Amino acid sequence: MPLFGILKGGAVENTGLDSELSAVFSTPLTITSNQPVLVADTLSLRRKTMGQRAQRWEIVASICPTVGSNEYLLHSVFHGHEKTFQVRMPQIPKSPYSNAALTTAAAFTKGETILSYDRETTGDLIAGEFICFSNRKKVYLVMAVDTENQEFEIFPPLIENMDVGETIYHGDKVTLYAKAETSTGLGMTFIDGLLMDPGTITLIEDVNIL
Repeated sequence: MPLFGILKGGAVENTGLDSELSAVFSTPLTITSNQPVLVADTLSLRRKTMGQRAQRWEIVASICPTVGSNEYLLHSVFHGHEKTFQVRMPQIPKSPYSNAALTTAAAFTKGETILSYDRETTGDLIAGEFICFSNRKKVYLVMAVDTENQEFEIFPPLIENMDVGETIYHGDKVTLYAKAETSTGLGMTFIDGLLMDPGTITLIEDVNIL
């Protein structure tokens, strides 16, 4: 399985190499979908709910302790809570792990959830993995896959129009643009004078840049 975590500052492309990470996620790790919901209770205690179209991903993750590496310390202090940085989006374990080259098979419009893909090699998307598209900054979750017809369903719905032939990044090539939540401490804890333990961080998908 590949490693997931915070990409080094200035990374232009997430190619899946472990050397591109400045901090590696460890468990426990939680990925949450934050989608505002309006709730109203009637006098008969019936509940009416209505979800909003806006949605973002939030990650709470432990960072692997290191010895002699100050990359996370520098990263956290430089970016603080206000600067956006790139994260290699954690994925569910799957075997064999596929990064097959995939592209969109047609053009799609904002709001669509059923898309089609072309593949250059063997390998498909699987339900439950995260994807993103070339030159786009939104991460989507694959809800279902029809491998026979090469179609898949995503959540949330597309937030913008999509062109034919766009690269579909999946596996360890999915990049999340995020900011550190304000409850996340900036700095480093030293254990026994040598082991550097960053602790737990909370990352919020930056919807301001979408």
